[in-house]
Amino acid sequence: MLLTFALLLGLAASAADPPKADAEPAGPIKVRRLTKDIPANARPRFGGKEVTTFTSLAELEKAFDKAAAAKLAKHVKFPGEVVVRIIYEVGGPPFPALEHEVEKKKSQVTFFFKYPPGDRDSALRLGVAFFVVPKGTTVKYIGEKK
Repeated sequence: MLLTFALLLGLAASAADPPKADAEPAGPIKVRRLTKDIPANARPRFGGKEVTTFTSLAELEKAFDKAAAAKLAKHVKFPGEVVVRIIYEVGGPPFPALEHEVEKKKSQVTFFFKYPPGDRDSALRLGVAFFVVPKGTTVKYIGEKK
């Protein structure tokens, strides 16, 4: 009995140790693309590179109307997750897909396009994409990745 108590006390002490400063963040950084309930006024009028993060329903309501914000917020677990809007422009055809890389140690997600080798036409496509990432994740959009 005394041995069991000592063992449990040792496990509790080791569980209470704070994590090391250089330890990786807990859990994977999951990136989800939102394809439903995108607000109609979310479409860009002009191109560019823009990343906007919405951390609450109130922030979504400031950018969109209340009904559209509520629909979009259904897909997010605030306050542990945030909505990221990326406004982009891409040349083509062929038009490459918007991709992302996760850097877990930096707690960062980088969005980009990778063009296939060869020529491309001179058309320009403007777009907007919405994603959900964990709160505290840094998000960047770099355009073309070479």
